[in-house]
Amino acid sequence: MLKIGEAQPLPDLPDPKKRVKGKDGGSSARAVGNKSSVEGTAFSQAFLDASKSTVARALDQILEELSSQGEKLAAAQNFVELDRYKALVVEFMRTVTQGVGKLHFTDAGSKTKNSKVHVILQKVDLELDALAKDVLSRQATQLRILERLDQIRGLLLDLYK
Repeated sequence: MLKIGEAQPLPDLPDPKKRVKGKDGGSSARAVGNKSSVEGTAFSQAFLDASKSTVARALDQILEELSSQGEKLAAAQNFVELDRYKALVVEFMRTVTQGVGKLHFTDAGSKTKNSKVHVILQKVDLELDALAKDVLSRQATQLRILERLDQIRGLLLDLYK
């Protein structure tokens, strides 16, 4: 069972579609090497799928803990609970960016998938700031804090799915 503080970043895995130098199918002696290469590619793909499955389970667990901590924060409205909630959000974002693969951020004007991720991460940060201000003001109703928590959860789910 993974605990939040124990998550280790996954190593960079080789691209299974990338050709290895010296592995060309010119002769029949090489055919045996090619069979091994195909088996290696299948193993690499299976390992990558297992890694993604592990990351998905870890993200699901963090989302459950986020929901529980969000309820505690809405009820207590104090900085201790807010700090715990923020720590879980940071852990979720770290797991997404390290577990699913290295993300290469581009400028927000680009129409690529990476720019969408960049914008979502910025929105999460802004929502966390607004949540901190709501807790600080102590004038926020529990409904308003729950609304902010739902907004953050929705943004995190957009990153995950």
